[in-house]
Amino acid sequence: MTGSEWERESGWDPERTTGRESNPGRPRTVQVPQPDIYEKTLAVERHQDRLRNKSLFTQDTKQISLVGSRWLRKEELEELLVEDISDYDYARFIQLMERLLSMPYSALEEESVLHYRRQLEVQSSKQEIPPLQHDQQGAAFSTAVGRRKTATASVVLRDGGSGKVTINGKDHLQFFPVLQDREQLMFPLHFADSLDRFDVEGSVIGGGHSAQAGALRLALARCLLTFSPEGKVEHMRQGEEKWRNGASRWQYITFDEALSSETQRDIPIIR
Repeated sequence: MTGSEWERESGWDPERTTGRESNPGRPRTVQVPQPDIYEKTLAVERHQDRLRNKSLFTQDTKQISLVGSRWLRKEELEELLVEDISDYDYARFIQLMERLLSMPYSALEEESVLHYRRQLEVQSSKQEIPPLQHDQQGAAFSTAVGRRKTATASVVLRDGGSGKVTINGKDHLQFFPVLQDREQLMFPLHFADSLDRFDVEGSVIGGGHSAQAGALRLALARCLLTFSPEGKVEHMRQGEEKWRNGASRWQYITFDEALSSETQRDIPIIR
């Protein structure tokens, strides 16, 4: 794949990401580290092409271990760059990093990748499991509370549902217009392979959308514990292999990472 082809596929815009504007009267676009990542990705691509030409290419390569870490959040990336960045630029940054990680020989740039990740806070392996309750019709449900920064959320998880998710009386797609917040919210259901089994009724107050999504995610994860057999919960605590969306490899993920509102990786896209 040539550089121009990759630009078209990824939507990368060198003028937007480096601050070079065709109209000098417009304000300069904030510079984020995408050009450097773009060049590193092309370098890995060229290396793979050379190996293919010599019939030495293989998919069985060392992969970068992301266990126990997450991408820098937007505010942390801004602090690192000493610049404000837009939501668009942050989303492009994550997309470029994920593109690099999906390449078989991405380990060539392991140091660069890990520079933009942070260690997860370790959570206790002993989680209080909410009791299973039943409504007047006999349908099972569970309730739990979660907190993230200044946001507090409560969730009612109803078994035998159709996958409907409402937050403060609104569909979650309307309540969370930003894709990353929806991914954060839905991750526990993906992890438990239970997208279509439950209906979720959530309420949240305080904080911004990112903190609210984290608080709801924690409450939802705690509710899911109610419907998991004790042996399954212990197995999840010890760790499970989950398919990493868009990549040709398995990723090891632990229960504590899945429960943590800090985890922001390996989340399938919810549009």
